[in-house]
Amino acid sequence: MMNKILVTTLAIMTPLTAALALTPPNDGDEFQISCPGRDTMTIDRAEYGISTLMWDNDNFQIAAGQERTRLNDGQPVWITLFRNGDQLMVDKATQNTFFVYAGTTALVPCERTYTRPDPLLTLTPWSDTHTAKNDEAGDGRRAEHRYS
Repeated sequence: MMNKILVTTLAIMTPLTAALALTPPNDGDEFQISCPGRDTMTIDRAEYGISTLMWDNDNFQIAAGQERTRLNDGQPVWITLFRNGDQLMVDKATQNTFFVYAGTTALVPCERTYTRPDPLLTLTPWSDTHTAKNDEAGDGRRAEHRYS
């Protein structure tokens, strides 16, 4: 009986494991929202629960995770709380998007663009040999490293 269960489990799991191995990595998703009271904002959700919020040329906020809750009528809602106190709320059933600006309690309806995948980004790892080569120049500064 135990062998039959093991064989059945392997028969199910092997194709799933192979399919996951062949799936290209996903670096996250990005979308934009337009809400009254602020210029268009770009939200980027990374694969591991980090979200960023950007607007204008010099505003950038970060959030870790999302609170998954339900409204009184049972509708699922995900809330992202950014470090500055801004809150993004998405009704998962309808994809309706709302925003609460830091220091306020007003729920502002927003228009949302379609979600698009981020391109996969590969960073060049930092190494001490890179620093040592720059220090040999004699200026005593650490090397500036640019990611490709």
